[in-house]
Amino acid sequence: VASYLQVHYNESADFAALARAHGMSRRSFFRNWGKCYDNSPRAYVTAIRMEHATAMLERTAMRISEIADKLGYSDSAYFISAFRRHYKTTPLKYRQRQQTHD
Repeated sequence: VASYLQVHYNESADFAALARAHGMSRRSFFRNWGKCYDNSPRAYVTAIRMEHATAMLERTAMRISEIADKLGYSDSAYFISAFRRHYKTTPLKYRQRQQTHD
């Protein structure tokens, strides 16, 4: 499931459907996930999205809304909020800081 999430990080994850597809109940899926990972499946996907976000901010000139869309966020304001929670800064400030360090 983790491999699937790494590839499909930009899609909306239905964890109950993923559990069924792998022969588990939703409860079993979350219990087994907790044995392998310290964070929740949702937090796992968010971390992958944030890694891709920083790469796009550093390596492209894409607008923040375009990055949000590519990462699977339907609302760029929600992406900015998630980014701020994860990195304690906005995507724009992150990009500006990276450009001054180059």
